[in-house]
Amino acid sequence: MTYNYDYGDPNATAVNVKWSSSAQMKAAIKLCTDAAKASSAFTPCEKSGLVNVQEIVDGCVDDMKITNGDKTYLDSVASTFDTICQEEILKDPKYYTAQPDDASDPTVTGGTTGWLSLIVT
Repeated sequence: MTYNYDYGDPNATAVNVKWSSSAQMKAAIKLCTDAAKASSAFTPCEKSGLVNVQEIVDGCVDDMKITNGDKTYLDSVASTFDTICQEEILKDPKYYTAQPDDASDPTVTGGTTGWLSLIVT
């Protein structure tokens, strides 16, 4: 796998990293998948089809790979998943209800409190 840390510069030096063993790679995949599943939004967001779960897991695995198995990134996977899910849900108009012309803000559908109610209800 090749990493280019300066995403805006196609001429930046790429870094090539390989797993030291397939067992280390499998462990990273399991740890990252479990970390994503720890998000309260995991199940509803996965079911909505709006969030690419594999992309989030792959990003975590890549972070562990390039840092030789550092587990620091696991702490941020669930919050990253929550943030991405929220952003995707809020972009989708089907989760909003129409308001009279004099309303200043759209109303989000759902009967419970919080953004997660958008996809749970």
